[in-house]
Amino acid sequence: MSDTEEKGYDTRQFFENSLDMLCIAGFDGYFKRVNPAWERTLGHSSQSLIDQPYVSFVHPEDVEATIKEAEKLGIGGDTICFENRYKCKDGSYKWLMWRATPDMDRELIYAAARDITDRKLAEEDETFSGIVEAVRGEIVSTVSGSSARRNSSAWSENTTPKPQVASAGFCSNSSMTAFGCRRFQR
Repeated sequence: MSDTEEKGYDTRQFFENSLDMLCIAGFDGYFKRVNPAWERTLGHSSQSLIDQPYVSFVHPEDVEATIKEAEKLGIGGDTICFENRYKCKDGSYKWLMWRATPDMDRELIYAAARDITDRKLAEEDETFSGIVEAVRGEIVSTVSGSSARRNSSAWSENTTPKPQVASAGFCSNSSMTAFGCRRFQR
């Protein structure tokens, strides 16, 4: 019996009432338990999330990075900030930021995920605005005619954010995230 159980604390209330998506997953690639925030955020029932490998909900472009992160957890590493996209019941995707730690003896992963979709969309809008400004600055017009050139490097940047794996508390490009992780410039 744990110290918490001996003192009569019921930690299930924390799990059930959290605004963040909490889960326990096995090293076998399946969720063992998810809290109600999963259904509120993604629309999938708890049972449907538990019945399928968790990678089946991951955006195809994020599967490889997600598997690598799970492998890191499987050898005892912690996840400080990891971002990927999960499929909602309606077919759309939500960006999630993860923090996780493994229990090597029980072959379980304890994780918290937060929906960061709004932040990602704002970053995408900011990136697009920056590209428009860069292109606008590269257009040269003359009064007598129309001469224009385009800075091709302004169009080469992919404006769709990719999953980001970070260690030692560093993530993508704002000063602080909701999990308190510093972010670096892309």
